[in-house]
Amino acid sequence: PSDLAGTWAHLPEHVKVAIVAMASSEVRPKV
Repeated sequence: PSDLAGTWAHLPEHVKVAIVAMASSEVRPKV
């Protein structure tokens, strides 16, 4: 997973935010 960590480190901030937002919306219960 060191490759993934390295890739993540190089991602633009808005891309990280978008990925995290997408991931959290998937685990949150639909209301």
